[in-house]
Amino acid sequence: MARADCNSPPDRKQPAIASGKDIGIGRSMTKRPEKRKSRRIKDPILIFLYRDQLGNKTAKPLDLSIEGIGIETSSPLKISESLQMAIIIGECQINASGRVVYTRRENSGRFRSGIRFEEISERNRGIISLYLEKTQQSRESEEHEETH
Repeated sequence: MARADCNSPPDRKQPAIASGKDIGIGRSMTKRPEKRKSRRIKDPILIFLYRDQLGNKTAKPLDLSIEGIGIETSSPLKISESLQMAIIIGECQINASGRVVYTRRENSGRFRSGIRFEEISERNRGIISLYLEKTQQSRESEEHEETH
């Protein structure tokens, strides 16, 4: 598996992420109208949330785009709450700040929240974009193999 180079700006000649077969963590059973402006991939990554007075926590990432991330937590996040976060993609750590745009309780009793990025470097957006592109290519390749 190739090592990610997080110290140089991402470019198409040297991917910022390791390629390989990425496995999605779930697919929706019902179709809803798409409101998102950018492509999303549902693959496992790590996320750490840093909150001022409420303490730090880890979250289960559910989906990711260059504009934000969907996460699952054991306790609700407050709508409009500002968060600092570290997102780990392969060997890259992406530091960003964001704001909670929704929180809802799931049937499991856990909470799903959407966080819109407010501050994230262009370099880190590029790493996310390349990750999404490579993951999508891998998924399309897997789907093509399954149908042939």
